Amino acid sequence: MTQSAKLRHRIASLLAVGLRKATDGSDPSPTTGAREVYYLYVDKDRSGLILKAADQRALEREHRPRLVAADLRGRRLRRVTLSDLRALTVLRDIEDEEFLRELHGAVADFIPIRNSTDAPYWGVLSYRAARPDIDVRDFPLSTVSAAIKRNVKVGVSYSDSQEPSVSCSIDDYIGVGGSILDEADLRLISFWQSGRMARNAGAPPGQKLKENSLRSLAYARAAEKMVIGYYQQLGTYSVRDVSIEQVGSGDHLWKSGDVEVDGALLDVKNALSYRARVRHVYVPKFKRDRNQDVAIAGVITRITKKDSSEKAQQIFLGTVTMAKLATVRRAINSLAGRTQEVAIEFHDNSLPPWVFEIEEAAIDYETLLDWSLIFALQPTTTLAIAIACGRERTTATYHQLNLGQREAVDLLADATRTAGYSKATIGLFAISEFIARCVRGEDAAAFIRLLRKLLVMEDFEKDHLVKDISSETGFRDEDLKYEIRIKLEGSSSGGLVDPVGSLDALLKLLGQCAEGIQRSGIRFVHFDVPHPYIMLGKAESDAMLTIFAYCGGRLGSGAPCNNFPLVIAQHPNCDECGKLICDHCDFCSERCPRYHSNQEDEEHLLPRRGIGDAPPRKINFQLKQRRLACDDGLPSARPRIKPRSDF
Repeated sequence: MTQSAKLRHRIASLLAVGLRKATDGSDPSPTTGAREVYYLYVDKDRSGLILKAADQRALEREHRPRLVAADLRGRRLRRVTLSDLRALTVLRDIEDEEFLRELHGAVADFIPIRNSTDAPYWGVLSYRAARPDIDVRDFPLSTVSAAIKRNVKVGVSYSDSQEPSVSCSIDDYIGVGGSILDEADLRLISFWQSGRMARNAGAPPGQKLKENSLRSLAYARAAEKMVIGYYQQLGTYSVRDVSIEQVGSGDHLWKSGDVEVDGALLDVKNALSYRARVRHVYVPKFKRDRNQDVAIAGVITRITKKDSSEKAQQIFLGTVTMAKLATVRRAINSLAGRTQEVAIEFHDNSLPPWVFEIEEAAIDYETLLDWSLIFALQPTTTLAIAIACGRERTTATYHQLNLGQREAVDLLADATRTAGYSKATIGLFAISEFIARCVRGEDAAAFIRLLRKLLVMEDFEKDHLVKDISSETGFRDEDLKYEIRIKLEGSSSGGLVDPVGSLDALLKLLGQCAEGIQRSGIRFVHFDVPHPYIMLGKAESDAMLTIFAYCGGRLGSGAPCNNFPLVIAQHPNCDECGKLICDHCDFCSERCPRYHSNQEDEEHLLPRRGIGDAPPRKINFQLKQRRLACDDGLPSARPRIKPRSDF
């Protein structure tokens, strides 16, 4: 046997861990030890790569798109695909004695640390060690998620004075919970209620009005305490309840904000939602304190059951400042290829959920990308992460896109580098690019499909419930998708925390609008977006048509309808005013002759309703909608559109 052959045999013996004698001289178990087998390959740069035999079998059977190897020279992990594997040199083909001795030493150094879950190999190639956890967020998402959602229950009762009083408690629907409001909170709510009733001019308010007012104020105070509890639960912030100081304090800081976190004021705004598909309203104006913007902390309260004791879910959306939104708007409007500026204004009760950010759950995208380049199973995941940290051109997926797709990626990356990676940046970019492509007569629907894919990140925690180590064999489960636990859940919003799915909803809305414009055959030359819930388009014929909007009408009870979204081609454009007709209340615009004519007709058919009355029968507008749709050149039925891949 030649010296080279002896060296290869010695290396192979090291790699077949279970076939060697144990350190105490006893024989290894023939049923388990022999399964710890590794292979050694060499790349074109003469670097030795060790991989698990079990992983190679899975790769060759196409059970997974890649395996992970230990790079002995670089002392790091390497991603290896099937094509990469076929380009490597196997151990038996190496004849260089000096190089074989070098490889033998490197393998001998690797084997004793193969089960260590520390750097440089993190136990990835272990057959027996549990996988390590890799955190990529400032605070674990599990901690954040537990603090940004809760179920609450609000009740109203009466004392001997016949004046209503309110209570609010945590409600987990299994009878466990506790009161949210203490005596000081109730005094504050009473103070608010007195001021509200005093401003109610005219006849004295009725009991129903008082009850509803108390409930809304209880939800508002519960929202403030939720924000306070959120920052306290994270444990690293100094938190001050400013709002409670309205009663019995000479400090007037409460006029500028409700909560102070590490010296920065937050103005907590709560949006009550009694129905699905309605827009969210937060704040009429941004405040300033000591020459700085006061951040808005947004909370949604969704009423899930309305009876004598209301049940609701409260969700903390995060914070936002006017300065941040102005920076985003400037960055988007300065991008190349803009056909017009997006003059969207984030005030006058028009803050959508996608402008808020949970900063405390921010991802370290640089670190995540380094792990993703090794472990990701979906190539679009790596590209999405790379866009977030400005390294999109370093990924193979970027260079596999066509020219138009790469241009879209470059624009998003440019906006991100200027304004930061946030839902607000992505949302405004989507609106701006949608407008630009529609004005140029391009396929805006294809762009929206692409953008949605650019925000998808795979679920690295998908198999976190699977036991790493089998209790029967003592070996790691070979069916695990990932060799390491990266703490990143699946996301359709680029990893950004979006507890109500607002960004995905916006992109879905723009996609529906793009498809509706395509079906209509109408060419638009200009768009107006006065705020996030309305988009108007000027056609070549100079007609102004609504692309999407919320309903500005009122229900039979007199409450605002707020139905959202109304979408071109899904809802008919009125042939009188060009606005979309609501399918809930038939409203299009306040001064439209068609709407007032229908209202006069209904006066003879339906009784007037008061609060608490049963809803009116649903009026069938099908024939009217078909006539209006034909008049506007829009189809009366929405054809099924088969989606196509953008990669």
